[in-house]
This record gives sequence, C-alpha cells and structure tokens, in this order.
Amino acid sequence: MTRSCAQCNQTFVITASDLAFLDQVSPSIAGKKYTIPPPTHCPSCRLRRRLAFRCHTALFSRPAWPNGQTILAMYPETAPFPVMRNEDYFADTWDALDYGQAISFEKSFFSQFAELSARVPRYARISIRNENCDFSNNVSNNKDLYLVFATSNAEHCMYSENVWGSKDCVECTNVLESERCYDCTMCFRCYNLQSSEFSENCSDSYWLS
Repeated sequence: MTRSCAQCNQTFVITASDLAFLDQVSPSIAGKKYTIPPPTHCPSCRLRRRLAFRCHTALFSRPAWPNGQTILAMYPETAPFPVMRNEDYFADTWDALDYGQAISFEKSFFSQFAELSARVPRYARISIRNENCDFSNNVSNNKDLYLVFATSNAEHCMYSENVWGSKDCVECTNVLESERCYDCTMCFRCYNLQSSEFSENCSDSYWLS
C-alpha cells in the first residue's frame, strides 16, 4: 500500500507486515476488536510527532499552580494544563484522584484522554536528587549544573546535553565519563579535550576526530 504523507506530502509504503502488526496490537474491549487504522504520516513525520511531545532543552518562565509563584518549567505559559513546582507536586497537599472522570463509551477515547490531560497538573521539570541544578531539565543525581539536559551523575557542567558521569565539561553533547572537555561530541572517557568528536580514552588534545 502506498500513501502520501498528510504532513510533508512525501510518498511512503505501508507493507503487509505493517498491517499485520497493527492488527496484532489492535485492542479488544468487551469482546469487540477496535482495529488500528494504517498511518497517514510517513515514518519521519511520525517520529517528529513522537519526539515533539516534550522538548527537554527548552525552559520557560511561568507562574506555578496554584499560588502563582514564578518558576522555570519545561512547559510554556500557554500549556492547557496546570504546572506545579516539583516540591508541591510530590507533596501531600493535593489529591490526583480529584481529577478523575467517568468514561463514556459514546465518545472517542482519545478525546476523553485529551480532556483529562488538559486538567491534571504536571510537575515543572524532570529533576531528581540534584544539588544546584535549577536551570536544567531531565536530570538526576547531579551537582552544580547550568543549562544541562538529559544527564545523570555529572558535576560542574554547563551548556551541555547527555554528559553522563562527566565533570567540568562545557558545550558538549554525548560526552560520557569525561572531564575538562569543551566543544566535544561523542567522546567517551576523555580528559582535557577541545573541539573533538568520536574519541575514546583520549587526553590533552585538540580537534580529534
């Protein structure tokens, strides 16, 4: 089966195995099978839509719910749902069951899920067990980070993404278990590199590739 993407108008192919998989994962409710229809978007546009639900490198200043305190969050002020400070979200001051709603089998599941999603509060940032990392997101077990994203067990890093287990790194992407690196990409277990990429177990170097 060949279709034109509803997003980019590129032609893409839906194979027999794709249709078989959709049939296999189609849910059955109360004895009735609800078949998942073939996709209307090409694989690339479907991937973009899956990734677009949250951009963890974007942070917004916005009021928190319910007290209006200004916070830094991964959701803009235009988001339809309330956003809480992490400390308030994980406290016992509110009850998520208050937002429950009855299911109607006369309405689309996804429309009801969207309605529920627009009412239930969410926490401001993905941040767990960090110290002095207020301007970072999707981080855990870190210390002294500034504008660092998707990282764990790092210290003293800035303007970076995915620098797991690294220290004193600046403007790096996918630099793991490294130290004192600047402007590096895809470097592992390195020390004191600058403007390098695809390097492993290297030290005191510039412009490696």
